[in-house]
Amino acid sequence: MNPSNRTPARHVSSIKGGQLSRLRAGAQFQQQLEKLVMTTLKAQGEQYQAILPNCRGAALRDDTLILFVSSGSWASRLRFVQTELLAAVNKELGAEIRHFKAKVAAQAVDSSPELGGPQKPAPQKAAPRISEASAETLMTAAMSEPDAELAERLARLASRFSHKA
Repeated sequence: MNPSNRTPARHVSSIKGGQLSRLRAGAQFQQQLEKLVMTTLKAQGEQYQAILPNCRGAALRDDTLILFVSSGSWASRLRFVQTELLAAVNKELGAEIRHFKAKVAAQAVDSSPELGGPQKPAPQKAAPRISEASAETLMTAAMSEPDAELAERLARLASRFSHKA
């Protein structure tokens, strides 16, 4: 990009049309909704409290409440209690939310305390291992390869063979 064509930097507060205010208001509503849904789940009893640590968030789209959960099994459990949950949320909000969806969401690395506290990232998988025959073939190819970079990569791939005791 040509530096002369760049728009000069502006302070965040100067974003026109109240975009920042609308964004802030939307974020505050989202936080309040999540807190309300989690509080409602806690108040409903033991079967709901088991779901809490697996909730990743909540959203409201038109007349649909969407809860994000850690797995499909938790989404199914929520669908079984959706009528009671919607009734409780409607009572608390004073709204008329008619529909409910439970969606599976990826695990957050750092979620809010209302959603079960900080979460750990998924463990890294070990690099795949190859067979002894494949390792020998790759090493032979590496030794006869004139391109040094390719030869080094083939040799590194060949090193993935592990001897099993």
